[in-house]
Amino acid sequence: MKIVIIGAGFLGGDYLIPGYQLLTSDLSKEVRAVKGSFENLEQREQELPFPLSAGNGREVLKQFQPQMIIFSPPPDQAKEIAENTIFPYCKERSKQNLSLPEIVSAIPGLSADWFSKKLELPISAAKIMPSMAEPIAGVEAGALGASFVSLSQNAGEDFRQRVQTLLSKTGEVFFLSDHDVISLLAVKISSHLWSNAAMDICDAAQACGQQISTQEIGSAVRFYHRKREANAPKSVYPCGEDGLPNWARYFLDSMENAWFSGLSQYTAKQELSISLEEAEQINHLSYEMNLLNVQLESREKLLLNIKHHATSGGLLERGCMLYEQTLSEPLRRAVGQAIRSSSPNEAFLFLQDEIDGITKAVRRHGMNLQ
Repeated sequence: MKIVIIGAGFLGGDYLIPGYQLLTSDLSKEVRAVKGSFENLEQREQELPFPLSAGNGREVLKQFQPQMIIFSPPPDQAKEIAENTIFPYCKERSKQNLSLPEIVSAIPGLSADWFSKKLELPISAAKIMPSMAEPIAGVEAGALGASFVSLSQNAGEDFRQRVQTLLSKTGEVFFLSDHDVISLLAVKISSHLWSNAAMDICDAAQACGQQISTQEIGSAVRFYHRKREANAPKSVYPCGEDGLPNWARYFLDSMENAWFSGLSQYTAKQELSISLEEAEQINHLSYEMNLLNVQLESREKLLLNIKHHATSGGLLERGCMLYEQTLSEPLRRAVGQAIRSSSPNEAFLFLQDEIDGITKAVRRHGMNLQ
């Protein structure tokens, strides 16, 4: 199967390679990738197992004639890129009565039906939101992966199976409505923000003469969540609170309770096409995987993950901005209060509602990208 990747960043160019290997017999011959600029082109060419070019998406599509297009440019540039590269190619093939390519899009704000509606052509398309469940510090986290897919109205079973195959190495694949995808993706984003919170807690504690690591925070928060939530997924790695000072135990236990309660509060208010129980199952997977990442990775790797995943104009970028605006400074102050033996309860009175609010705002941002 011939595949062209439009937008050869981390997701399209690196993360989905195991899926490409299942769909093609030879990556070097059956896959082509195009990035938007010539910056770091030579370096990326050496990193990828298939040919890469820059700024010539229309030409590559016309010459290579792929059966599938992977569409993963920066979200804030996606519409313009689609209209300038994919649309002319599809229109030309339609005029010639040739088969149309399948489109697998990783753009949160574009529904699976957006392509066929804009083109007025019967395009089989899928919007995918992969779990990004890579091995974490050598620990296999695939069992915690929750990848979301919404399909266009005219997508057939064969296409559905190909998308399933593409994402099969990323964990459990959930086929949802487009509304569900955006709503539950926002929960995944808010779960990811534990990385930001863990780093703030470390810095605030250090300013008060206390040493605590992001790994210790991740381990303790997983421990408290798993102790509290009977429906938490099966553990893939031990966790605990050993070695933490008393202030940190109380603080993190209370904070975790408020954080996940905020996510549950948000989810319960969404009008989903699936049951609340299934939605909570998905939320538990997203939450656990992000906490495991905090527990096992170094601070440097947490920062690198944010850089990779927070694409320009995307949902995680918006989530990080909202976190900095609303939670970062209050959380740092609450750490100081806890260390000075002053009750941090005040911080947790608003944390649940703030997490609910951030998640709603991230969802709204995803809808506005359409």
